[in-house]
Amino acid sequence: MLQERAVAFAVRDCYAGRVCQNCLCELGAGSADGWCSASCSSAGCSAWRALEGPVLTASAVSGCDAELLRLVAALAFEAQQPALSIEPPFRATSEDVASLLPSAPVADAVAAGCAELARLLPNLGDSPSLARMAALINNNAHGIGAVDAEASTDIAVGVFPLLSMFNHSCAPRATFASGAPGGVMHVRALTALASGDEITVPYIDLYAPRHVRCAATMATKGFVCACPRCTAPLSESFDRLLCGAACRCGDVCCDDGSGAPGWACVACGVRDGGAGKAAADSAAAALQAALHVLQSSGHAAAEPLLVALLQEFEPLLNAHHATLFDARTPLLNCLRARGDAAAGAQQCSAIVASMEGALGAAAARETPAFLCCLGALIEKQARSMAREVVRKTLLARARDAYRKAAAARAVCLGQDHPATREAAARAAYI
Repeated sequence: MLQERAVAFAVRDCYAGRVCQNCLCELGAGSADGWCSASCSSAGCSAWRALEGPVLTASAVSGCDAELLRLVAALAFEAQQPALSIEPPFRATSEDVASLLPSAPVADAVAAGCAELARLLPNLGDSPSLARMAALINNNAHGIGAVDAEASTDIAVGVFPLLSMFNHSCAPRATFASGAPGGVMHVRALTALASGDEITVPYIDLYAPRHVRCAATMATKGFVCACPRCTAPLSESFDRLLCGAACRCGDVCCDDGSGAPGWACVACGVRDGGAGKAAADSAAAALQAALHVLQSSGHAAAEPLLVALLQEFEPLLNAHHATLFDARTPLLNCLRARGDAAAGAQQCSAIVASMEGALGAAAARETPAFLCCLGALIEKQARSMAREVVRKTLLARARDAYRKAAAARAVCLGQDHPATREAAARAAYI
């Protein structure tokens, strides 16, 4: 395991006032001004706090994202401070930050925001140097995970030069784990590593179809992914199920890039005459419509649309298609809101099965929250059963889900992490 402390980090706007700006712990009811203690308040010195006003002004003037400018200012401020040697965990220097590769080009709004920041805070550096920092951040920053084990949003964004040296793979051998006090990030192996093995990590959504993943790495990092998962023959890869439509032979038809009409089956070679693309496009449109209803009218209105989507398109596509996968999570939330534990467990099981099939060892970083959700849903279902034999069978399934969550978290977070202990305790309680 490798540990690195961020050179600089900034709390995301949606968590402002909810976590300490210095150690990122959850704030109690009596905390004020974004600090959990006097020591953390002292660490966030008055000079550092004085950056916030100019950051908000520069954001308003330029239209540049305030979170990005906040991290630019924090990084520029830290570069002017004496170098710290903190062991462990390792903490890189501003020189290490400068050696990173920036993304290009800098957007007009970002350039304008950095120019305004340089005007308001000339001691931080000139406009070009701040704009380069923004480019470095866009290419190398990492989200720092929420302290709540069940949450998936990032509470902060930080710059970790050493961690930025790891290459991407859609079949990664390691994963990032955060949530430790003070902006510390871990890299933990997902599989056994032999001497000479390259340690790779994921940069993007791993469940996305292959062409979407390659487009994402190109758009965000400037390269087309050529990892083993992206270069394996589609006919031999689970990736075909993420983007394919059902073929009568039992496999799937996919776009083979030949330009010929329709998609070709990866197994039997028969072309589908355009039926697969039509079904995939219709499913995507139906999902967007359902998500719009969910946002505007709530769970009760969206649930029947999501159910109808899965019923109509699962036979035409396949159970693991990315669009259907993307429909299952909001449907799961709808079912939980309505209190339907049995139907919720069914969708949660399908989500976990798709992740395990597509991601392999990397599923350990994605599935624990769903496994804990699955355990809770099955446990709730069991408590309502009158027949003892049915109740015991369901409780055994719930216990198995919690144990799998604990095992996955032990790999990604460590045996002693609170989230790992929590899942293990749930399994032991049943």
